[in-house]
Amino acid sequence: MNKERTFFEIIKRFTDPLWKNTIITLQSILFYSVWALWPLVHVYFAQAIVSTIENKNEQDFFNYIIFYSIFLFFFYGIWFLTRFWWANNNITAFRMTVHNLYLKKFIKLSNTQTEKIGTSKLISIIWTWIDTWAMLLNKTIENFMKVFFAVIFTVYMIAIVNIWAALVFFILYFLIHFIWWYFNKNSLVHRRKRQNVWNTYTWSLVKIIMSKFEILQTWKINIEIKKINKIEGKLLIYTMKMATPTHWFYYTPSIFINIIKILMFLFLWYQVILWNATISLFVAMFWILTLMNQVIINSMIFFSELTKDFTKIEKLWDFFDETEDIKWYDDWKDFEYKNWNIKLENINFWYSEKNQIFKDFSLNIKGWKISALVGNSGSWKSTLVKLISGYIKPDSWNIIIDDQKLDKIKLKSFYKNIWYLTQEPSVFDGSILENLMYGISENVGSAGLQTLHKNSRDVWQKHLNQAIKKAKCEFIYDLEDWINTEIWEKWIRLSWGQRQRLAIAKIFLKDPKIIILDEPTSALDSFSEEQITKSLNNLFKWRTVIIIAHRLQTVKNANEIFVLENWKIKEKWNHNELVEKNWIYKKMLDLQSGF
Repeated sequence: MNKERTFFEIIKRFTDPLWKNTIITLQSILFYSVWALWPLVHVYFAQAIVSTIENKNEQDFFNYIIFYSIFLFFFYGIWFLTRFWWANNNITAFRMTVHNLYLKKFIKLSNTQTEKIGTSKLISIIWTWIDTWAMLLNKTIENFMKVFFAVIFTVYMIAIVNIWAALVFFILYFLIHFIWWYFNKNSLVHRRKRQNVWNTYTWSLVKIIMSKFEILQTWKINIEIKKINKIEGKLLIYTMKMATPTHWFYYTPSIFINIIKILMFLFLWYQVILWNATISLFVAMFWILTLMNQVIINSMIFFSELTKDFTKIEKLWDFFDETEDIKWYDDWKDFEYKNWNIKLENINFWYSEKNQIFKDFSLNIKGWKISALVGNSGSWKSTLVKLISGYIKPDSWNIIIDDQKLDKIKLKSFYKNIWYLTQEPSVFDGSILENLMYGISENVGSAGLQTLHKNSRDVWQKHLNQAIKKAKCEFIYDLEDWINTEIWEKWIRLSWGQRQRLAIAKIFLKDPKIIILDEPTSALDSFSEEQITKSLNNLFKWRTVIIIAHRLQTVKNANEIFVLENWKIKEKWNHNELVEKNWIYKKMLDLQSGF
């Protein structure tokens, strides 16, 4: 349920990046102040030049023309030098501030909850909505400075004619903003619903794009189009509900400014006839009211866009406010390594109220041994190792590692000696060296080999070559730039097997005390699998190892094999003993070749 926030809470939270970047904020205010004064200076020169014409003062006329030309020259020079650089620099600074804050928060959010949301939605929340926030901050400063100077200048010009008329204009200006707020509030309810439908529309398009090959084989494009058309129908319903308040929202300011303009013209005409006002003042008032009309319209459009985009920012806040942190990541005492015995007692875990995964589940894993988890796809083996690694949190639990409860130790210290290789090996956009060194200590991983002392560099180069050889990653040597080759989207694409071997090389480099492998050789051919299995067996000495595998070749040398079926342990022995039992494991074995 979304948290109700007061107006001042929203303003404080929205403008927080401005206070964290005071220098950038002041630069933005200065720049947009100059930009806001630009049209007002035009009005000033227009009035002055018309006044010289009215008084037939040739010398002052040409002096103002010269000053006006100099002003244009310097302004355009400043505009070309700063407009794009300054604005983009400010947006980037605000975006970095929000990213620095929320990415750190995201890393510490409960994985149990984030996994339920899905990758595409998380990308939308963290990237799209943070980017929207940064853009709105910049636009808010720009719009505020334009409106501020335009209103002050307009009030000043009207006050020259009549102080009471200026006061009336000032009051009416704020009255029109109240009317804007009222009509926009009525349309905002439907706009938020429309935004949710629009997100569904976007995800439906993503589904078609990502499932192109499957749709091509089954030709279900018509079904997908019908779904999108149905969503379009909902969009139309909410759009029509928004129409009436939105139209009043747009037309009211224009009606207001034109009424003021007509009244001002009548008043000025009367003043000119009485010789209490000049033609130059008349011209200046015409310009300033026309400018004010444009400023109000632009302000109205900005306000409309702000309220529309603000729903995205509020969803970002809702997501982070409603998602729990991993409370024991930095809290509690440091983990003390002993022998890596792992015990699970009476674990209960639900992904949802109707989807219970484990109930009163218990398991003992011996330290310094190789334990394997095998079974059908519905036995939740991957979920189990995520629980053991502390990646997700059970609903009720007692996970004990080296006689220390997992929820009573600092996860950050626990992760220093653990490595969890998931089914999808992590390979990111960068060089092969950056990928390999990512799991190493921060000073080495971030600095790279070239910046290290010669002796340290030689040692790490030796470790690196050994890891590459043990993980059967010799394909690296065939690449043009060797370990400095850029991979993934920029230069080359690795095959799934190459990615998996590269991920295994990271384990050799980090040298952890506990290793969790989820299908480590699933993408390898039989020959590579056999070679890497031998290398892994060398790495596994004096460590606690947990392996999940469907291909039993990988686990036949395990000290203990747990056969799971529907989250329950059905069998528990080593390979030879399980074969003799001739039960579930033996049936799985018979269905696979190579034994």
